[in-house]
Amino acid sequence: MENQDFEVLVIDDDQPTYDLLVRIGNELFPQAHFVWQASYDQTVRYLDDQSTIPPHIVLLDIDLRQAVDGLDLLPQLRTRFKGKTPVVMLSVSDSNDKINRAYERGAIAFTRKPDDLQGWRNYMTLLKAYWYETTLLPRSTPPPTHLLNYL
Repeated sequence: MENQDFEVLVIDDDQPTYDLLVRIGNELFPQAHFVWQASYDQTVRYLDDQSTIPPHIVLLDIDLRQAVDGLDLLPQLRTRFKGKTPVVMLSVSDSNDKINRAYERGAIAFTRKPDDLQGWRNYMTLLKAYWYETTLLPRSTPPPTHLLNYL
């Protein structure tokens, strides 16, 4: 297994979604380290920990089934990360209203949760290809070693 040097913060109340991301990620995106927070409160406690280095990317479920949902948490994440950590929305919905609200509140992308295992495999492949292999993200730590040859 290669170094795990790309942190993905997954904020989703559905543990099976997280478990699936980890399982597929271990196979297709071994550089990723997935961190799961199931609620607004857990996310805030995790981020308030002074030893927490901001993640490279956040996958945020739009419906956390709580008083504070993903759309409410989104602006707070954007502020906390000073706009430097991309927040990608995850949803089973393709509601135009939710899509518009997510982008208005600072989402960098809105993605639909896949319906089956192959869809999740494709999602993981694209996540790695775009956010790890192609995009350069601002970091307080050095870039991943696989990108040093390109800098």
